[in-house]
Amino acid sequence: MLGENIQVLDTSLTGISLLEYVNAEYEAKKLALPYVPDHLVSSIQQTDSRYFFATEAALPLQLDFVPGWVQAIMAPDNEEQGQLMKRDYLFFGEAGYGVNSYFFYYYLHWGPVYLFYNHPFGGIYQDQDADATSINADLGGIAATIARCVERPVARGEAAVVIADSKPGHYGWGVISDGELEWQDGELADALKALSEPSGQ
Repeated sequence: MLGENIQVLDTSLTGISLLEYVNAEYEAKKLALPYVPDHLVSSIQQTDSRYFFATEAALPLQLDFVPGWVQAIMAPDNEEQGQLMKRDYLFFGEAGYGVNSYFFYYYLHWGPVYLFYNHPFGGIYQDQDADATSINADLGGIAATIARCVERPVARGEAAVVIADSKPGHYGWGVISDGELEWQDGELADALKALSEPSGQ
């Protein structure tokens, strides 16, 4: 799912934009292209063969976001973290090692919302078709919820954090207010429902 105002990015000799290329690759894997907010479409770049990154900050993103970067949101350790936490960014792609430790990642900071999502995808013991179906459903719900959250006025200093991290089995959501994180464990669907409701903020 893309933003409404698709822009043609720096094209290769084939004339195919980066997002069109990724979409074709994902279709072959039965994955839907994740939601890319309109204002980040023009800055999307491919950082290696399987990672894609868009940001207003032009700073690198690491895969070890969860759960340590929840603390970084509240109290950045350095200037680079501080700058990244102030600017919208998107990271998505696949990463893994060995025979079964493969995951699909989708990290998004947009306005008051920080979302960190990963789901098993790939590896010789996984059912890739079933995983793709689950990922597509999750990302569809995420896109609709995040858009509603971003449009809603948020009190100064507040931010919503959603973690759906299947590696340590850590799922939940919370609201940061005045430097304090009020956390609730729950499945992704619970988190999205809570954030969709006015009381969720």
